[in-house]
Amino acid sequence: MEMSTAIDEAIVTAVKVDDAQRSDFLPAHFGNLCTIVESAIFTFLSRMSDDYRGGLWNFYELSNDGLYMAPTANTPLHLSWADNFFEGDLSPDAAGIVACLMAFSHLSFQYDDQRLVLAFHALRDFVDTHPEAGLIFAAID
Repeated sequence: MEMSTAIDEAIVTAVKVDDAQRSDFLPAHFGNLCTIVESAIFTFLSRMSDDYRGGLWNFYELSNDGLYMAPTANTPLHLSWADNFFEGDLSPDAAGIVACLMAFSHLSFQYDDQRLVLAFHALRDFVDTHPEAGLIFAAID
């Protein structure tokens, strides 16, 4: 029984942020870097997908103190990234995760801020149990 408890504790879950909390969400995680982080996420998805044309995004809080954002599109997005030869169709949720991971990683090399590193690793841990984990990992590889 203890073994299953340890496994259950390792599973990272996501909860959609309530609309009333949206304006505080990114500043709570990134402080004065919040607009830079948000812009980088949007930019990465724009660069990776011709299907993405802006719009509303959902924010998600992870049970391991991580976070991510995902566009509210209703159809899969085709992503292509020449730097690692990735090409594939992902759900909007998975595409948002890819854009967040790329942005957190990229920005962590530009800014000396552990919050970016922690956000990357927390989100990466969540991906382990995501239905599109294989595609997400291939996209960020």
